[in-house]
Amino acid sequence: MLPLPNSYPHNNTYRMVHFVQKEPSEMERITETLADALAAGRDAIDAIYTLPHCGPSELDQQIDDLDHQLEANQLLSDEFRRTAMILLIHLPEIEVAAEDMETRDRAINQLHNANNMAQRVADLVGAEVQIQALRRNHI
Repeated sequence: MLPLPNSYPHNNTYRMVHFVQKEPSEMERITETLADALAAGRDAIDAIYTLPHCGPSELDQQIDDLDHQLEANQLLSDEFRRTAMILLIHLPEIEVAAEDMETRDRAINQLHNANNMAQRVADLVGAEVQIQALRRNHI
């Protein structure tokens, strides 16, 4: 059996470089989050429009309002969040055929995601406005 060495050569020239990738903060990703909210909202409205329609309903005006708000990129308005919440309450109540349930569920999920992301952006913008006001008053 060979004896184990008690020292190891240490004259290597290996260099280790570690690149630190800094994740952007939520404030830095605010436009991306808003764009994701807009995409989710558009996917939701597309899914709603593919559902079978059986005559005028009380939700038609809400659906049209949501569509106009998405076209105008008005996701930070209170009207968008109010309209989205009304639809989120009433869409699960709509009776659809079994083959359309997945489409309805996708519309609900995407509208929920759009509403949450829009609310998050509104919260971040509101917080930044308050921070700026505090800085102006205390500096």
